[in-house]
Amino acid sequence: MKTVSVIMPIYNAGEYLSRSLEGLAAQTLQDMEYVLIDDCSSDGSYEIARAFQEKHPGQVVLLRTERNSGPGGARNLGLSRASGEYIGFVDADDEIVPQMFEKLYGRAFETGADIVDSGYYNEKLDYAMLHVSDELAGAQDDEKRSQLIVSGGYMVSKVYRRDFLEKCQLKFREKVALEDSEFITKTFAMAENVANVKEIFYKYVFTDYSASRERDWKRYYENVVGAMEANYRSVCELPHYKGIQMAVEYLIVQLYSYGVLKCLTMCGEKNREEVVGCLDQIRALKEKTVRGAYEDNSFICQKIPEEDIQIMRLNDGDPEGLVAAILAGKED
Repeated sequence: MKTVSVIMPIYNAGEYLSRSLEGLAAQTLQDMEYVLIDDCSSDGSYEIARAFQEKHPGQVVLLRTERNSGPGGARNLGLSRASGEYIGFVDADDEIVPQMFEKLYGRAFETGADIVDSGYYNEKLDYAMLHVSDELAGAQDDEKRSQLIVSGGYMVSKVYRRDFLEKCQLKFREKVALEDSEFITKTFAMAENVANVKEIFYKYVFTDYSASRERDWKRYYENVVGAMEANYRSVCELPHYKGIQMAVEYLIVQLYSYGVLKCLTMCGEKNREEVVGCLDQIRALKEKTVRGAYEDNSFICQKIPEEDIQIMRLNDGDPEGLVAAILAGKED
């Protein structure tokens, strides 16, 4: 068995791919496996990945999807072939330090943790973050799980024990953005033991390649709706759901706020009816997945601005009236 399998989905990343693959080749951990999945690229990315495989025989598994299925579908294919004791994820346009997986695996081996997290650096925003603090590490209970779910973080800064992921029975949603949202939620919701390494190993590089940015407002809205439903569905039947319910409902409400605000930002007389329909749909989904009131959820009160809560309240009561008020304000 390999120590760590690193899964990398690739789609038209040729401009950045060689640099990212060099980061894999430079890893100091022994007996690693790199699972590269080309998602129907048309820019030579597959050929770059193939050359990397030939340069590192026995260490690289190179797969191709039958049809473009987005990073979620590519990761699903990678998970089906990964053989490592632990699983890591790296995106094809980002950078990692050489010691990343050696230190993450060492901490995992030492603690037996289901998840080991590390620091993440966002190049564009120039900030670094470690989402799993010492206070939230160790044996998990509902309070720690709730804090971790609310904190969120990034799948790519972590390693996951493979048999734990199999227990979670998670598959990524295909051809969508925010496909990792419920993955992070459910793994934190089910983890028995979580550990950290307080070092920055992963650098998010802001590029046009990044699949996480969605410019079309309707597509963005659809991604938000999908993530709301997926976060709820992934954990609502867990036996301890009530213990983490406020944290999950905070995530759903946060997504609801994003969706409502995006619709209102893009609203005009020409698409008025479409926007009202979207607002009504997302309102109904929020009512289905969120049982508590905004003011009764301490996470919502602490983390979501009051003005955004007020806009959500208006949409809860009358989406059409909210759109009318927004359009009237734009005319003024």
